[in-house]
Amino acid sequence: MMMPQVRSATLQDIPTIQSLSRDIWSKAYEKMISPEQMSYMLNWMYSTESLTRQFSEGHQFLIVEVNLNTPLGYASYQLLSPNRWKLEKLYVQVEKHRQGLGKLFVQNILGRIRKNGGTHLELQVNRANPAVGFYDRQGFRIIREEDFDIGNGFSMNDYIMEKTLD
Repeated sequence: MMMPQVRSATLQDIPTIQSLSRDIWSKAYEKMISPEQMSYMLNWMYSTESLTRQFSEGHQFLIVEVNLNTPLGYASYQLLSPNRWKLEKLYVQVEKHRQGLGKLFVQNILGRIRKNGGTHLELQVNRANPAVGFYDRQGFRIIREEDFDIGNGFSMNDYIMEKTLD
């Protein structure tokens, strides 16, 4: 495999992000959330309208790919307050887990927010998600638990994790 590259995504990448999300979510969340909740959340967060709004609201989307045309995952982050940023999404194809792509995303995002005066990066992750261990290894710490009512009778039961930049 060629060296993976992280690049900024644009509105033209929405179909790629949608395709990756359907593929990754169906495998990553099959034991965590019901098919009904998965369908609801994918539509809620990944419809063309929703993604277009996220871009317009300042979400920075990234895609990791090899050979400039084989996307393997995506991430997004946004500014919350002058020094605080939030990692909104970080997804890598399940078959490509444990190959350093998630770490590549985290390091890339940390570099980008550092350049913009960022001192903290937070995220939320399902409490049952094995990715909690990944984030812990990247230096994130659980700062609290929260439950979010996302509508349609569904909720997200998450840890809020935070990393303080050196």
